Amino acid sequence: MIKSKVFLALVICFLLALASPFTALAKSDKAEGKSNTNANRNAAEMNMQTIEVDEELTDEAETEEETEENAEETVKKPWVAIKNELEAQKDAAEAQKDLIEQQIEALKAQYEIEPGDALYTEIEELTVQKAVYFAEMRSYKVQMKSVMKEQYTEEEWDNLQDLAEELENQGLNTLPVTNVMIHKKNIKFDTPPVIKEGRILIPLRAISQATGATVTWDNDTKTITIVQDSGTEITLTIGDDQILVNDEVFTVDEPAQSINNRTVVPIRFIVESLNLDADWDAETQTLEVN
Repeated sequence: MIKSKVFLALVICFLLALASPFTALAKSDKAEGKSNTNANRNAAEMNMQTIEVDEELTDEAETEEETEENAEETVKKPWVAIKNELEAQKDAAEAQKDLIEQQIEALKAQYEIEPGDALYTEIEELTVQKAVYFAEMRSYKVQMKSVMKEQYTEEEWDNLQDLAEELENQGLNTLPVTNVMIHKKNIKFDTPPVIKEGRILIPLRAISQATGATVTWDNDTKTITIVQDSGTEITLTIGDDQILVNDEVFTVDEPAQSINNRTVVPIRFIVESLNLDADWDAETQTLEVN
């Protein structure tokens, strides 16, 4: 009986000794798995931190870019806002003037059929009101010219005056850069517009940037192509008085030409080809593009 118990104890010890390595291995695997899990978790946390840092850097870059854009816009705002307000007031005065003109024309037509002192007096009164609104319009234009000068630095402005004097010494008449206005747009020059044979020639770069048209230059043929978003395409060659608008050929009095190392083009023809209006006020020497 005792021998049986001793034998059973020996068997149990043997089995326990045999199982120990497997138990240790299992614990080791479990510990290693736990270690790997922790390592993966730490790596994931580090990746998340890296992503967060990258996002912060991106946000900072975007914020800096937005700040620069806002700062640039803030620089522009003072004179642009004033110019826009003056332009709105000028437009309002012009609308009133146009309305009065219509009333005058209607009264004149009636007066031709039924002449009378009352109609004549009303026509005279409306004519006076029209003159008042017209004077307001010109007053706003004068103020706009003064405001538009603010977009130029002192160096840029002095350079424009020097270029104008140089061109006039060559026998060319120039138009002050503030005398060219584009409705609800801003136009900036690096050389003054030129008046030649009664035609205004304006730097191509200035008008293309202001109207949003795309310009390409072929140096071999000295040909300029202007394309508007609407699809209108204008092709002109330096010194050639024929201009191609889409597939139609037109002849102009003054061709595109190079003056003072700048390409200048006949402004009225170009803007009208782009479906815009050019209005010349001889008294104030102002060209308005609408």
